[in-house]
Amino acid sequence: MGFSASFISGLFGGGSGLVTVPSIYWILVHFYPTSEHYMQVTLGTGCVLAIPMGIIAGWRQIHYGNVDFNALKRCLIPILLGTLCGAFAIDYLHSDTLRYVFSVMLFFVGIWMWRFKLTVGLAWDIPAPLYYLVAILVGFASSLLGVSVFTVPFLMRVGLDIRKAIGTATIVVFAYCVFIGAWFVFLGYNENNLPPQTLGFVSLPILLAGIVPGIAASFLAVKCVNILPHRVIKVLFVGLMFVVSILMVLPH
Repeated sequence: MGFSASFISGLFGGGSGLVTVPSIYWILVHFYPTSEHYMQVTLGTGCVLAIPMGIIAGWRQIHYGNVDFNALKRCLIPILLGTLCGAFAIDYLHSDTLRYVFSVMLFFVGIWMWRFKLTVGLAWDIPAPLYYLVAILVGFASSLLGVSVFTVPFLMRVGLDIRKAIGTATIVVFAYCVFIGAWFVFLGYNENNLPPQTLGFVSLPILLAGIVPGIAASFLAVKCVNILPHRVIKVLFVGLMFVVSILMVLPH
């Protein structure tokens, strides 16, 4: 799981939650059936696991020149603000509600990505207030669902090609994972009936098991971004969204 999640995150500029959310959720439900807060622990563990992946992937994306720093400066603050709003909302939602919302939103973003044309230079010309509002919503959805698949489509829509969007999103996702990871530790610190060996809403055994293979996969994934054609990356990205959205609504 750690290797696959890190590879996807490096390849798609985030999106490790496409693997970590269904995988960690399945582990928790099947091995700790008497516990609670499954989705909260899933999201918290996935966010913290994405931090070391983001360090490696971000460094390599900068090395390859795939980060648009002007776009990064413009979108980072509003996305982090949206992340903060999503982090507060998590505490008020039931685990099953989060699971269904995750699945539905992922499915519709997959449809949008499938229909979106990869033509470079067709930027979404919108007023600054609307741009910032959309960026806030991207951050909100990403932290609420624990998957950062919304950042790359947003950056593509405002004019970046898919490689620049992936590289820039890698830095954005790393920043909000640091913030949200700390928030999940704090949020679940005094909760009861959690799986064993947790730090807040973060499962330490799952986290430690995924770090080393995750770091190894980050190096491989960033190389693939610079080798694979844009259209192949898009097809893989969208296909994975549809598969995971269906898996998450199946009975467990």
